[in-house]
Amino acid sequence: DLPVGHGEGRLFVPPAAEACIVPVLHYCGPDGRPAGYPLNPNGSYLDIAGLTDATGRVLGLMPHPDRFLRASQHPNWTKSGAHDGEGDGLQFFRNAVLYARASL
Repeated sequence: DLPVGHGEGRLFVPPAAEACIVPVLHYCGPDGRPAGYPLNPNGSYLDIAGLTDATGRVLGLMPHPDRFLRASQHPNWTKSGAHDGEGDGLQFFRNAVLYARASL
């Protein structure tokens, strides 16, 4: 559960650039299949939420895990009855570090 901050933008990949990108994250439904709006909140190309280059060292990301480091940053945290603690965004960054240590 990660916030988005698309404003007016959305991912567009010109056909000539398709070979240069590697999609690594997609907007999807609960079943893991591609999904349209509202699960793909900006209509990004091929439901891409994150992409990288061939090295895997560069990550372009459209959701904003940095905006959900604490549970209290979620818009529904008071309704959920949850206590403040770690948000899903922090786990995203932890997973990225673990991946980088193991793979790069």
